Amino acid sequence: MANRMPEIKLLQQARDDFANLDQSQREPINKALEKLKTSPEKRGESLSGNLSGWRKLVVGKRSIRIIFQYDPQTDVVWISTIGARRDGEVYRIAASRIDNPGES
Repeated sequence: MANRMPEIKLLQQARDDFANLDQSQREPINKALEKLKTSPEKRGESLSGNLSGWRKLVVGKRSIRIIFQYDPQTDVVWISTIGARRDGEVYRIAASRIDNPGES
């Protein structure tokens, strides 16, 4: 049986985040998303508190964060948020999306 790569799925809000980035930011984000297809459970750093169970991946010149969670049961990497670290803003946004997945 061949090794399958996990599927990357972006929540609608994360797709909107990506669409709102300028082209110079999209390329490193795309590269980072591709990297998540290989051993996603080992990528980035674990988050804690209200984002426990989620991970962050630092992109580019340490200014952009991808907030993600890997589900080994379904082999899916869920991307909740893509954004600037600015004063922890990306983490507040991610927490609100996780608490209210149909909103934001």
